[in-house]
Amino acid sequence: MADHVVATPGQAGVQIGITLFSDAGDEVSSLQFDLVYGAAALTLSNVENGQASEDADKDLNFNALSVGRVTVVIAGFNQNVIADGVIALPVFNVNVGASSNASIEQKA
Repeated sequence: MADHVVATPGQAGVQIGITLFSDAGDEVSSLQFDLVYGAAALTLSNVENGQASEDADKDLNFNALSVGRVTVVIAGFNQNVIADGVIALPVFNVNVGASSNASIEQKA
């Protein structure tokens, strides 16, 4: 299920929870994904570790590949399984010139 976030142009510190939903029997102990967003409307200020990742004693690192694309890696020096739940919290600032009807949603 996607988070539905409502934000206004000029708003700072908008967090969106990225949630892990693993299939029955799957055990995820690390992961990597690209976060793609509309840079005309949003500026990424940070990506914070989510509760599920913290509970598994994992670290989160991210690196901007290009404007509007960031790679996120969640891993640790352990084999602890990451339970289903929020694994990452990207933090965005909504650009002043962003459309007031723009929306943010997470896709699988």
